[in-house]
Amino acid sequence: MSRTEFKIHKINFRNDAFYSAFAKAHGAIFNSIELLSIYPENLEVMGLFKGNEIIAVWNHWKNKRGPISFYRTPPLMPGNALAISLKSINNATVSGEIKAVMMSIADYYASMKWSIVSLNFPPEIIDLQPFAWRGFKVISFYTYRLPLPLTREAIMERMHFKLRNAIAKAQADGLKCLRVADISLVRNMVLSSLERKNVSAYRHIMDDLFKNIASEANSVAFVSYDGEKPIAASFCIIDKDKVFYLFGGYDHLSKHRGAGALCLFQSILFANEIGKSIFDFEGSMLPKVERYFRDFGADLTPYYSVNKANFLLEMIMKIKQPGKF
Repeated sequence: MSRTEFKIHKINFRNDAFYSAFAKAHGAIFNSIELLSIYPENLEVMGLFKGNEIIAVWNHWKNKRGPISFYRTPPLMPGNALAISLKSINNATVSGEIKAVMMSIADYYASMKWSIVSLNFPPEIIDLQPFAWRGFKVISFYTYRLPLPLTREAIMERMHFKLRNAIAKAQADGLKCLRVADISLVRNMVLSSLERKNVSAYRHIMDDLFKNIASEANSVAFVSYDGEKPIAASFCIIDKDKVFYLFGGYDHLSKHRGAGALCLFQSILFANEIGKSIFDFEGSMLPKVERYFRDFGADLTPYYSVNKANFLLEMIMKIKQPGKF
């Protein structure tokens, strides 16, 4: 498969039956029209085509701040949701197909008029050589992924003993953790927690996600109660073979360490019960959050980011975000 056969252009995903079919066959929930529709026009869905056939799709977030233009990973998404339709099952041929796709995408961004490009790819996409060959800096970030199915006992055995003890204490203290259909309760706890941390950007997108997209079919929310009082919550998105932990919230007046862990534990058990193969903690580079996720005994899993800025901005970004540019 030669990259010279490919063309890349923006897809009007809301009215494109071919995109809808491709997303259902090859994509994930972050390619779904329902989820993409909550985003403003800054989010663009891109397609790589061979003639009229879609070969690959992905998302990026396009915006400007004065004269500075950005192409980056859409907010509240773990990556750019690159999905590729592969024609072969032979290892060497598959590698060649992926290489051709990635070379075309790298060529596309290298040729665009932009100030900064910063895109995260899903963990399944590891061939970022074409970006490195075109002068992009390729760096690794990390998430934690728990492989499923496992028995309840095996899930517990993987955890750090302190976390097991915190969950056991929460249950011994009478805390109840229940799956809830009232998403507004979870929404309020999550947004309150984010506001206390001054990280509530893109609240309008989160509001639409909670109000218009979240359902029992594509998400799961758990709340820990101390008596009748909700004190911690978790919210996860359900994908084809994965469950992604997206948001957590807590009552800052409650000091029970096990309440949030109990929500996450129940979320893992739920993913296990419905037959998913991976629970993804949507890992953080923040040391305290990383340690918390690590204590669940999941596997550290790298994913890759490609980054490039024009010369002047790159000098500035090397100071503001060292290691990324």
